[in-house]
Amino acid sequence: SLKRQIENLQENLRLIDERTSEFVVPSKVPLQLVKDKRELEKKIADLEAELAQAESAADVNSAARQVVSEQEEQRIGAGEAEVGATLIGRLRSYLSIQLLLLIVSLVGVLEGPVGIFDVPPCPRRLILAILATLGGGALWGVSFLLRNRDRYRAWDRGLTFGLLVITTVALGWLTHQACTLNRCPTVRLLASPELVEPGGTIKLTVQADDPENDQIVYFWEATVPGLQKEGG
Repeated sequence: SLKRQIENLQENLRLIDERTSEFVVPSKVPLQLVKDKRELEKKIADLEAELAQAESAADVNSAARQVVSEQEEQRIGAGEAEVGATLIGRLRSYLSIQLLLLIVSLVGVLEGPVGIFDVPPCPRRLILAILATLGGGALWGVSFLLRNRDRYRAWDRGLTFGLLVITTVALGWLTHQACTLNRCPTVRLLASPELVEPGGTIKLTVQADDPENDQIVYFWEATVPGLQKEGG
């Protein structure tokens, strides 16, 4: 380093001064010794000037680095604030969509067929409606995680909308398929035709649970000649 070089030169200069002091008469000092002393003094002066410039440049660089560091901290702080605001906005949008899906599902449960959930009432309707809501929200969350955090893009919005539509249609169809299992009347009692004698009249007694209040129609084919049939 420069400081180390200056210290070495100053030590050499001190040794030359000691040798010079040995001569009582200055004119007796060897010319080479005088020449070496002047060269050392010149080198020391040059190195001290170079060291001063280096220290000044170091101070400038340190100040510049401090300014850059402060600007970087400000930029990071502003970026974090922007990201936080963006995340809050998207979270509000997510909760709004969840609330809308839940309202639609609950209205479909309480008021009958609504929109894509055109299904009859059934015991599992509420559970399936909630599952549809959670499924749509989960897929929206996947799209939310795939988004660029700095800006919205068209394909992001398209993906979100597409996932919601697919989820709604798919779970609505599953809900419909599950609930239509209860649409057919359940026959609880049917009179046995074995008790009817040939030539007589048969009457069938039917008791059924019909959630849609449809008209119950039944048909019976006579297998014994002479039997009459009544149907409704």
